[in-house]
Amino acid sequence: MSRRNRARKPRFIVDTIFVKREPLYVTHAHHRDLSVGQNRVIVAAQAFDEALSGYEGKAGLDVVVLAVGLLCHFLAIYRETLVLVTDFIAGHADDTLDVVERRIIGIAKHHDLAALRLNPNDTQALHQLVTYFIATGDTVKAKCVGDRLVAIDPMSNEAKTRAYWYLNQVDPDGALQNAQYALASKDTEVAGHDVRAMALILRGSDGEAQQEAERVMQLLGSSYLGKSLKAMIAADRGDRAGAEAYMKMFEADANRYHWAALRMVLIHARLGDNAEAVKWLKRSYELGNHTWYQLVKHPWLASLQSDPEFQNIIVTMKKDIDDVNDDVTGVYQLICK
Repeated sequence: MSRRNRARKPRFIVDTIFVKREPLYVTHAHHRDLSVGQNRVIVAAQAFDEALSGYEGKAGLDVVVLAVGLLCHFLAIYRETLVLVTDFIAGHADDTLDVVERRIIGIAKHHDLAALRLNPNDTQALHQLVTYFIATGDTVKAKCVGDRLVAIDPMSNEAKTRAYWYLNQVDPDGALQNAQYALASKDTEVAGHDVRAMALILRGSDGEAQQEAERVMQLLGSSYLGKSLKAMIAADRGDRAGAEAYMKMFEADANRYHWAALRMVLIHARLGDNAEAVKWLKRSYELGNHTWYQLVKHPWLASLQSDPEFQNIIVTMKKDIDDVNDDVTGVYQLICK
């Protein structure tokens, strides 16, 4: 924690963050007045108060950022906010971002369950539940919750991009079949092509995957998606130079987004660079990745399953998942009776 912040009360350290390039003013005094869905505001207010309780007059910049992150999460803008919030931390504290990011993510997941208890039709919270069951490999429960999400709001971003659920189950056929829903809308078209490319790579159809990767690059060239796809295709073809060149292009993103870091894991593993793969798996985990099932089932990671460091990480990841199993099971039983 930087010295200039030690004497300040947490609630006054962060009063402005930017969400979707627009300023959102968040303070303890008026966070209840933001005009969004009632249930989401109630849970947000509870989470905010919980995070701040007991921290009066203490340092704790990370606690305030955590509280702001939680609030934004329950206003349905969490994902767009996390990086901006952690950027703020980087400019104001000496603490590493890893710890704070994991605290934001971990507590947010806990309150997602609270959101579902208040409103079983909350699509974003349902998506978190689907993601949980996919991470554990419980495809039956994932399907039940996913079907409910799609039935409630088939045009939600979570429903349209549901092909990613199948990718994380290492099911290329299911991913290809469901990519159509993302491809049907302009706002999710990139995701559709990204899914198709990943699934085709899993099938070994690198030529077709290359076409999808080119389309991703055309639609969103600044993103890590197309660059990582190109690197994966190069690695699958044994083109080390090409894979390394593309990896360098999205390395900065891989240090900030766990999905990008996970692609680094896959690429290095495919190239046979196990030590680098483990290094990036550590980073992906630090950034919030808990896709345990994918990590133990993906064919490119077969050679890593006997690596002690790799095992240590995925065992810890599984323990994190198991720690919330009772809560998740209780919510699941309310939804899929």
